[in-house]
Amino acid sequence: VGNLLIENNYEKNYEVFKKISFLTYWITIVTSICLLLLIEPFITIWLGKEYILNKFVLFALILNYFQTMMRSSYNVFKEGAGIWVEDKYVPLIQLTINVTTSIILLKIIGLAGVFVGTVLSSLVLWFYSYPKFVYKKLFNRNNLDYIKEIFNHTVLFIVIIVLSYILNIYFKNFIISIVISIILPNLILLFIYRKDDNLKYYMYLIKKYISK
Repeated sequence: VGNLLIENNYEKNYEVFKKISFLTYWITIVTSICLLLLIEPFITIWLGKEYILNKFVLFALILNYFQTMMRSSYNVFKEGAGIWVEDKYVPLIQLTINVTTSIILLKIIGLAGVFVGTVLSSLVLWFYSYPKFVYKKLFNRNNLDYIKEIFNHTVLFIVIIVLSYILNIYFKNFIISIVISIILPNLILLFIYRKDDNLKYYMYLIKKYISK
């Protein structure tokens, strides 16, 4: 990515970011649904029902997985641009929040508190580092654009998660869960982004690859 970043060409940098972020988002949603619907039956088959995580822990795990995966797109550009010194204290702040909140929440809500603590500590990145050092510095875009993008991604993620979970409740079958986890999120994303330029770009690449 460092080679793709063009100094003072904010629009070009943003276009590259959108393509990478779009693909990351798509993969993250599909894999999150797979984790949500398949981890319990898999553990049951592998180890037995007594090792199944409770629902609160499972949802906290999925939420943490989602935000961790989504951070990768921003981190790639931040590191590709050599932005390390500007927010050198952020990892220390994040670590302090993570340890403190995880210990407190672990005592209050159990194992789920560890994952929730990690999510809370990551808010330092989401509300400070990324808007300031990625969106503003690399793309020259305002915070409102950043907030809209994060909000839309999060809301759609929650909607797909809830729909998948509700649908899966009616079919307590491992094979059907596999079908739901693979087909449902992809169908929803295809419908939502059917006119999106990023989807058209990847569809073009797929068609080009198949034609060869």
